[in-house]
Amino acid sequence: MSIKERYEKLATIRKDYEDRAESNSELTIPAIFTDEAFTGKDSLVDKEVQSLGGMGVKALASKLVMSLMPPEGRFFRIRPHSGAMNELTGGDNNAKAQAISIMSQGEEDVLAEITKQDIQTKFFTLMQYLAITGNMLVEKLPKEGLRLHSLRNYVVKRNSRGKAIEIIFVEKVVNSDLVDFGIELAEDEEAELYTRVYLEEKDRWIQEQEVNGDIVGDEKTFNSKKLPYNPVVWELLPNEDYGRSYVDDLRPDLMQYQNCIKMLIEGSIAASKTVYMVNPLGQTKKKDLSEAANLDIIDGREEDVTTPKTNKNYDFQQISQLIQDYRMSLGKAFLDTGSARRDAERVTAEEIQMMIRELETVLAGTFTHFATNLLEPIVQWIIDEVGIEVGDGTDINIVVGADALAKSRETEKTLQYVNILHSLKYNDYVNEGEVVTRLANSIGINQVNLVLTPEQVKQKRTASAQALQAQQAGMAGMASAGQNVMNPQQPQGGQ
Repeated sequence: MSIKERYEKLATIRKDYEDRAESNSELTIPAIFTDEAFTGKDSLVDKEVQSLGGMGVKALASKLVMSLMPPEGRFFRIRPHSGAMNELTGGDNNAKAQAISIMSQGEEDVLAEITKQDIQTKFFTLMQYLAITGNMLVEKLPKEGLRLHSLRNYVVKRNSRGKAIEIIFVEKVVNSDLVDFGIELAEDEEAELYTRVYLEEKDRWIQEQEVNGDIVGDEKTFNSKKLPYNPVVWELLPNEDYGRSYVDDLRPDLMQYQNCIKMLIEGSIAASKTVYMVNPLGQTKKKDLSEAANLDIIDGREEDVTTPKTNKNYDFQQISQLIQDYRMSLGKAFLDTGSARRDAERVTAEEIQMMIRELETVLAGTFTHFATNLLEPIVQWIIDEVGIEVGDGTDINIVVGADALAKSRETEKTLQYVNILHSLKYNDYVNEGEVVTRLANSIGINQVNLVLTPEQVKQKRTASAQALQAQQAGMAGMASAGQNVMNPQQPQGGQ
């Protein structure tokens, strides 16, 4: 069986997910996942009835990018296990500090490379696709960032644990793409390049490629950490090869909201239509009325002319209320704090903060999923390209999303507890060094060479105390000398 035939066989399983993704796209951002017959010349305007879904997806994607891959600050740590650290440094604190400093510099190099390859921009697009379609194949191009393959262009097969064991994707190629394969096409001709990777053994992936039914290029092998392909999903249900999207759960509300908007628009247009009815038995003539210009004077009676009334004001109010309810509900679902805020004259800052924390907690599981299945592979790819050696005893710890939310709570609780002790004048119970360490860890700051060690703090305080004592002694001596000048002793036996 050729790679193309294998692709077409697996594509039959994908069809239902494509249809669902296309429907979701029409309710949110039509350009994300169009039908197969769509071309760039076609218009998407006729599919757009409301823009709330699209704005909601963009707001959600933006919040996810800012939470998972913030433009400022580190979203990961390269840290060895405690046992490996002790073995590496022999338990020496200074050696540990130096090791952490070296790893922190490596983290800076990785972050600089992520910025250089403009991965954040692709990440925003990826979040939109995942929220709407639930699936995306992420390819890491060597030193060139990420390439995204839509659900229509790849198939995947997973094992019973949900791990991918086979991936095939197709792409349109031209002559310049086939130079390495020794293939030359006619001018303006395109070909389909099929790439298949499959798990042969526990940690050995094989890649092969095909053009026009012929295998091209050399066979390549990868281990799982270096495999440059990652079929990412929003949510993977048991025994499914493809993921479900966030919009899947919101489809009923989005469809009803769209129907309400459509009814209100059509009803308003119908109600705003102006038609005059003239009593055929009255004195007013239709011709005089229709031909009269502004400020003209004609013969007639006001009672002869009326306009039809729809008497739909109450119905329009009901639909308007439904629209507001759906708008607030969908605003909450998309983490749009502006739409989710209650309608009141005074909304306190604390209320807003509580609401934001509550909404962010809703996606805590999504944060954890993306941290493990998306961010960690991206960081691993960049680490390999930068050339940082990460041993078996070292982990890549993602410190955003759910973990960041937990650390934020920890910071707040630590400060609250210390302030309570301070207000009760229980300062002697506070271990200041431990407080400094916990706060640095909770907000993700490298404190090496930033804060003093306990020994350095002790020496600094001792030196300050000695300097203060010397200053006080000097001032006391000066005061005594001044007193002697003002009150000189009388010589004994003086005259």
